[in-house]
Amino acid sequence: MEIPLSGDVLKNGYLSADLTSHIAKIRAHCAPWFEHAERLNQLAQRIATTQSDITSDTGLADARLLALMLQNRALSNFQGTILMTERGMIVEARTLARSCLESALCLAGIGADPEHWRSMLHDELALKKTMK
Repeated sequence: MEIPLSGDVLKNGYLSADLTSHIAKIRAHCAPWFEHAERLNQLAQRIATTQSDITSDTGLADARLLALMLQNRALSNFQGTILMTERGMIVEARTLARSCLESALCLAGIGADPEHWRSMLHDELALKKTMK
């Protein structure tokens, strides 16, 4: 889909105040996809903001905390994907969508073998300490 750019959008690109009309055109052109994305976002946002008590003496070694962090990262990247898409920033949207997929794969891995992920986290933290 090609929506011609004009006026202030040509001058200021994606930072233009006139981008609102382009966003409306893109959303209208892809309305079913944006509606589906918004429903998924609302579900994920509801899950992320539902209060639950997770206490842990092991910090990130606890797979539940790591999974919660990954879920929040995936949600933020998903919302960013929607924002970039509606602005026509497709390359950036794909990058964020790929990050969502990576987070989903990590979440699946944590569920299948938490000890493996705990070991990977330990290795990564050790590597970061040596790089200081």
